[in-house]
Amino acid sequence: MLEARGFALVHDLHVEEAHRRRGVARALMGALEDRARTLGAPGVLLDTGTTDSFAAARGLYRSLGYREIGGVYLGGWSDPDNAGIHYVDTLRQWRKRF
Repeated sequence: MLEARGFALVHDLHVEEAHRRRGVARALMGALEDRARTLGAPGVLLDTGTTDSFAAARGLYRSLGYREIGGVYLGGWSDPDNAGIHYVDTLRQWRKRF
């Protein structure tokens, strides 16, 4: 399990569109939280995009008890299929303490 400052860290959670709205992400997050508790983590950290396309994810995390912390920050990533192509996204960080 990845960790940041002792917290379990969700790097990416993606459910294919055909399988959304069936509780898959909720079940995955529940399993991750159970494991994090077992390992003694004080909670979970994650981030989401700030655009409308991430509204459902933000709603899910809110419903699971996550709270936004801090302001918007920039996160970068490289396209694994196109060497030398890099992107920057605006992100918000979320935290849930146990």
